[in-house]
Amino acid sequence: MNKLGVVFAGLVFGCLFSVVAAEEGMEYRRSVSVGAGALMFERDEVVEDGAIYSLGMGMDLSERWSVEGTLYVVPTLDENFANSNDVRVSRLQLATGKAIDDLSAWGIAVDGLYHFTRWERYDPYLTVGVGVMRYDEDFGSETDASVRLGGGMMYHFTDQLSARVDARVFVAGDDTEFNAITTAGLMWSFGASAPSTYVSTPTDWDGDGLSNEQEIQVGTDPCDVDSDNDGLIDAVEVQEAKTDPLNMDSDYDALTDADEIEVYKTDPLKRDTDGGKVSDGHEVLDDSTDPLVAEDDFMFFELAMQFEGDESSIKPEYLSDLDAIAAILKKKPDSTARIEAHDDGAEGRSRRASRRVTRKQAQAVDAYMTQTWKIDAGRIEAIGYGMDRPKGPTDPETGKSENRRVEIYLRGAK
Repeated sequence: MNKLGVVFAGLVFGCLFSVVAAEEGMEYRRSVSVGAGALMFERDEVVEDGAIYSLGMGMDLSERWSVEGTLYVVPTLDENFANSNDVRVSRLQLATGKAIDDLSAWGIAVDGLYHFTRWERYDPYLTVGVGVMRYDEDFGSETDASVRLGGGMMYHFTDQLSARVDARVFVAGDDTEFNAITTAGLMWSFGASAPSTYVSTPTDWDGDGLSNEQEIQVGTDPCDVDSDNDGLIDAVEVQEAKTDPLNMDSDYDALTDADEIEVYKTDPLKRDTDGGKVSDGHEVLDDSTDPLVAEDDFMFFELAMQFEGDESSIKPEYLSDLDAIAAILKKKPDSTARIEAHDDGAEGRSRRASRRVTRKQAQAVDAYMTQTWKIDAGRIEAIGYGMDRPKGPTDPETGKSENRRVEIYLRGAK
């Protein structure tokens, strides 16, 4: 019976090896695994538990099923002892009739694996199979055939590289001993894509329409359908909208890409869709104007005003621009102004500190208008946004000069 088991398992393993080794004509994905763990015996066996090493080769048969052949090597199994009339006796020496204190073994097995979520990041499975173990000493039988049941978990880092843990319980030997093997290791997958009858997405873990390779190239998370959490899945951003899937506000107008496309119907790649000089976000969030109509935009001025560090003193070279704006306010007594100061983060300030500094800077401009031009303070609003509303990306060390600015919006001045 044991010899038949050896022949059967050897033939199956040989056929599997031949299929996996072929370079042409392959339809299914293949894999190679290496692992290490423990071979564990019932307490009354002739040897103690020992370390075991594995080399496996497998291939996918369908969306749920794969088959795997494994070669096991057990370098050393120490003798197990029993107490007889208060005398410690080696079970191994009794069984073999030899003065030996350890033995080694090797084995082969073939398992069918049923996967619950094949090629998702977490890939749990159950197994059923057969195997044989060959020992270098005869302790009743040199070769044990077995039936194996178990399970495991794969964690797919990429389409090719995975980590895995496995556990098998097997019934072996003529006296039906229940033993076990546990291993942990790595798996490398390769080969052609699955045939058309194999419905699966091994290259798209999150199912967003982008392959894992594409997501890695773009920089998105292959396990998150919406990497920037803007409401648009990554594939829509990359393939249709052409927006940045790593930036929820691709045009830096203070509206998310999803809101621009689905709610306001504005262009997520154009900061000012209607061309009226005011950004879409400012029209929607602050002005209550239509971002698709240029005529209702407020009169807008952007000043590249620079302040020294945390100071709020206005440099003389900017006074002429402020004077021109103040003159419009004087000429239009019903008009109002909104002064906003923005920072680029180059000074290393926290966001809270940046808002505080820019608020002081906006208030300095407000004070110049009210004190020098005698404009009613109730007509002017001063706000410091800090780094919260950039015009573009900011370098964490050098900042970006266009983000350090003062914006003035005049309502009712046209």
